[in-house]
Amino acid sequence: MVVTSLLPARSSIAEVDLDQQGTQEPILIDDKPIDMDSLSLRFDKNRGLLLRVFAEDGAYERLVDAEALLDSNPKTGESMGGKNKNVKPAGKLDGWERSVCQSSNTLSDLLRSAPTVNSIDRKGSYGYAVTWSNGATFIYSMKVVVDLSQRPTNE
Repeated sequence: MVVTSLLPARSSIAEVDLDQQGTQEPILIDDKPIDMDSLSLRFDKNRGLLLRVFAEDGAYERLVDAEALLDSNPKTGESMGGKNKNVKPAGKLDGWERSVCQSSNTLSDLLRSAPTVNSIDRKGSYGYAVTWSNGATFIYSMKVVVDLSQRPTNE
């Protein structure tokens, strides 16, 4: 049962995302427009990436496959073919590389393993900045995050 008095105002329901041609396209979950103001993404150590959002018919909570998110183009959601896994943070890595090599056989062993989420920060009405354990930060559009939440996860 959904308590409708707790649902957000309808003004933000069915906000739009501009596609490459500049046309407006609603962001949907289960074919229903979502309330963009209610959308939240957080990392739970036990469950993984959780997306929570309200739509006209109630609340949704979905898991987002972190590995699929890392492999996605932050703007389009298309697969990057694993290119993002080995991205290193900008700047000098001397201290980081030394400390990593003490706890791992080689730096390449660490980079082959899937990075994990360090932090998530909302970036206005556009999307979320996700900082990964390899030091890389990508800003994913809300559409990409919602679309990934509707794909089957690797559980």
